[in-house]
Amino acid sequence: MIQTAEIRNVTRKILGSERRRHKRIPFSELIKIYDLSKFSKTAGIFLTAKIKDLGKGGIKITTLAPLERNSQIILQVNANKLKKLIPYNALLKITDNRLLAEIAWRKLNLDTGIFEAGVRFIEECERNDYQYTVDCAGAVP
Repeated sequence: MIQTAEIRNVTRKILGSERRRHKRIPFSELIKIYDLSKFSKTAGIFLTAKIKDLGKGGIKITTLAPLERNSQIILQVNANKLKKLIPYNALLKITDNRLLAEIAWRKLNLDTGIFEAGVRFIEECERNDYQYTVDCAGAVP
């Protein structure tokens, strides 16, 4: 009988291990993030994070504090740099340099002791679904 792990390994060899829809490019930039969730340990404060790579659908960041999966955050970014690399105008912006995003996954890198997280950009076409969050985010100083 073939085990599930064996099937996964064969599938990865055939299809490759990459499951993302968009190509990632290495990118290094310090940014600020603001956790909009009410119950997170990092809620209500700006944290410094570092972008490790980016793609059309999101970014990978590292930070010293854990972020909750599925929490919505504000990314304070250098819009001029991102506009050169991704379709920035399609993203849901609070201001020109602040984007609304969501934590897709997170883990602790046991080798470095630093948290890594996958951040999904929320697109402008999703504005109606996130209008309340957009209104709350607009009040963040």
